[in-house]
Amino acid sequence: MREIVITKPGSYDVLQVRTSPDPTVGAGQVKINVKACGLNFAEVMARQGLYPDAPPTPCVVGYEAAGVVGEVGEGVTSVSVGQRVVVCTKFGAHSDTIVLSHQMVFPIPDDMTFAEASSIPVNYITAYHMLFRVANIQPGARVLVHMAAGGVGVAAIQLLKTIPDVTIFGTASPSKHEFIRQLGCTHPIDYTTKDYATEITNMYQNELEGKRGVDVIIDPLGEFKSGYHILNPCGHIIAFGVANMVSGSTRSIFNILKQYMRIPSFNPLHLMNDNKTVSGVNIGHLFIPSQIPMMKQEMLEILELFKQGKCKAIVSEQFTFEQAGEAHKYIEQRKNIGKVVLVPTEADRAMTPNS
Repeated sequence: MREIVITKPGSYDVLQVRTSPDPTVGAGQVKINVKACGLNFAEVMARQGLYPDAPPTPCVVGYEAAGVVGEVGEGVTSVSVGQRVVVCTKFGAHSDTIVLSHQMVFPIPDDMTFAEASSIPVNYITAYHMLFRVANIQPGARVLVHMAAGGVGVAAIQLLKTIPDVTIFGTASPSKHEFIRQLGCTHPIDYTTKDYATEITNMYQNELEGKRGVDVIIDPLGEFKSGYHILNPCGHIIAFGVANMVSGSTRSIFNILKQYMRIPSFNPLHLMNDNKTVSGVNIGHLFIPSQIPMMKQEMLEILELFKQGKCKAIVSEQFTFEQAGEAHKYIEQRKNIGKVVLVPTEADRAMTPNS
């Protein structure tokens, strides 16, 4: 099999496409012939040596892929050979062949491409888990979505549109404002020239004291201090990343320390007196037996929303395995609108749903 290997922490040249023996299938497992796999900011950070959960190098990362079932192990009845599926796995997805437990393998609709399917699991499970399980979003809520045009941002906006009367603020560069507005973002904010906290509070300056901000913030950047100050009473900030620590193609110790020093300490007594909540979400830490049923149920509910037409996969760009470095650079420069996808070969990039 062919796989994208992070040979050591560094820039794009540390990514190499290598071959290794095909994995064997055991009881309860499924072999997938991969046609597309998702690329996330976590994997970019792993390449730079900034993702503590990544396996020791050399390693193959990747949490999600889509393809065709090539073989099933003893006892597997949930899927069959030849079926088109999407999968969630803790690492190893950036390969053209994966073997994993049948529990996180899901059939996909006939009209969904492999690229679209591979763009769903990480982004939509993360957004769904934050909004509906952690924050318990209610009708009429005001929600701030950072990196609104990115993979999780796109998923969050679509999921929020399923709740009545939700006001959505989204930070994004000006070139992406029309896209997120059409997606459902109520108030796009240019984070490159404006202070999002000031923009939001000024919008509600005539309201009662203490009710001039937002009810929920989902933050992949590390803007926790600024976000906390604009939370309304009973507001909730959910941290799921520290993308601000990435400042180029390689890690910068100066920037890491700078961003780390900006992270506030939250005192439980202050939280109690302020009536505010701070939560953290790391989907990678939920790949444990006690939590797999929850993740599986969330994924099934997400796929149902796609079948109902309430969500639509947005693939920003596709790169072949040999173009992995270009894909990483594309994300680092935050050019993507939606999800970046890796495909094993040029032929896979052109695949139709029924290929």
